[in-house]
Amino acid sequence: MSIRERLSGNEAVATAMKQINPDVVAAFPITPSTEIPQYFSTFVSNGTVDTEFVAVESEHSAMSACIGAEAAGARAMTATSANGLSLMWEMIYIASSLRLPIVMSLVNRAVSGPLNIHNDHSDAMGVRDSGWIMLFSENNQEAYDNTIMAHRIAEHKDVLLPLMVCQDGFITSHSIENIELIEDEKVKKFKKYINKLSYSNLVILIALPFTPAFAVNIAAGLTDIDAKKYFSALMIGKLPMVYFWGFIGKSLLESITDPYTIAQVVCMVLIAYLVSKVANKFIK
Repeated sequence: MSIRERLSGNEAVATAMKQINPDVVAAFPITPSTEIPQYFSTFVSNGTVDTEFVAVESEHSAMSACIGAEAAGARAMTATSANGLSLMWEMIYIASSLRLPIVMSLVNRAVSGPLNIHNDHSDAMGVRDSGWIMLFSENNQEAYDNTIMAHRIAEHKDVLLPLMVCQDGFITSHSIENIELIEDEKVKKFKKYINKLSYSNLVILIALPFTPAFAVNIAAGLTDIDAKKYFSALMIGKLPMVYFWGFIGKSLLESITDPYTIAQVVCMVLIAYLVSKVANKFIK
């Protein structure tokens, strides 16, 4: 069931960021996007989120911090406008070239010249060919919805590109509208991607003889699975694999051509799967 609220565009984006609960947010204030990190910082200070908030000295550093965070495997977000985006220019191209799914809230504003803070899209148009995905929001509801969708789009295995959610400076960023918020739990389910690797699936990955061990370790390391479950999955899953490699050591050709040997290995994998289902209920 949706929740109805009256929020400005900046408040809506900050609320979406709160529900996403990214690993890192790095930002530097600039009108009219200042309120986004300002609102979000209150969620950090009161413990609503466990995000690492990096208060940098410039927008260039904000994007640099996001690039470093994403390259290390963290989910990173930032917010800026106009001249702030211009200062990020060097790093904008690096982020897209490295295919890092950073999400930026861009509150569109004139790029000064000589002193103009009114709404226009000259900032976004300046980086339209930089390799970033751009979602333009017509109203506060779309600013919220696009921010919720952003990571799911950017982090898709067929995409893996940074994404900026654009909204009009002052016209939407500072105007209050009625919007519908999604429940926190639904947002959490929506934003999860690799955490869907279940205990039983992990056992199967380990049990399959030709699955690279390093790949399984990295995949498990990116999930929320705890050490006790991971070690138990290793113990259960390794048995079929050791069984298979025992036959390989005896006779390579016979092991990969003999239907009886293959059937035994398949049965061992299925048994490991069933054991994992039972074990998962007892391991806390």
